[in-house]
Amino acid sequence: MPGMMFDSVMKALEAALGNDFQARWVDMLSQHHVGALETASTGTDDGEDKKARSLATAIVMSQRTQVKAMQGLSR
Repeated sequence: MPGMMFDSVMKALEAALGNDFQARWVDMLSQHHVGALETASTGTDDGEDKKARSLATAIVMSQRTQVKAMQGLSR
């Protein structure tokens, strides 16, 4: 599944401190949200159920906003 973290990434996050932790956390969460965008986009593009498409659209919109905010933090 896109955006899921490997154990090695999670262990590195657990071992990180201070700014290193924050940078790793933002990067990891951003990747996770991008994966959610990919998954939800399938529902907006291929979904047949109106309610499911509506939910997928809401997820895409909110995740895009959150990814943009995280990109601003990582600069």
